[in-house]
Amino acid sequence: MSVPTSDVRAPVQLPSTIDRIIVAAQYPNITPELLFDYFVRPGLVTRWWAPKVEIHARQGGTFHFAWEEMGLHLRGQYTFVERGRKLAFTWKWDHEKRAPRSVSISFEPCANGVMVTVIHKPYSLYEQQERKHHAEAWQYYLEALQKLTQSAMAS
Repeated sequence: MSVPTSDVRAPVQLPSTIDRIIVAAQYPNITPELLFDYFVRPGLVTRWWAPKVEIHARQGGTFHFAWEEMGLHLRGQYTFVERGRKLAFTWKWDHEKRAPRSVSISFEPCANGVMVTVIHKPYSLYEQQERKHHAEAWQYYLEALQKLTQSAMAS
């Protein structure tokens, strides 16, 4: 049984402390393993997140996402990779002078699908505008992924 697209709720930012953001989204009609693949397989990642990617999804492996028309490059290293369960990595934009942040993404089976929870940290008291921007960006991209997976599962 498929869930109508109108029943899919937009990703939400969950309550958290000032040093992190937590964003959650539900993905009906998909397995945790297949949804995980949308985060690590280049042909799937380019359909919803970054237009150019290089991914070596294994513990200690690296990634590079590029939005070349905007001159933006995001790089990181995978710190934990377990297909269908959890993905964790460092996060650093080339133009930033700060130490890398960390991101962890969990994939939890739920009624008729998967609940994804993203935790992105740390943020200092002086980085709250950036924290807000990252929360909005995660909500935007996770919603794009919802639309893509709903379309793919309906086919």
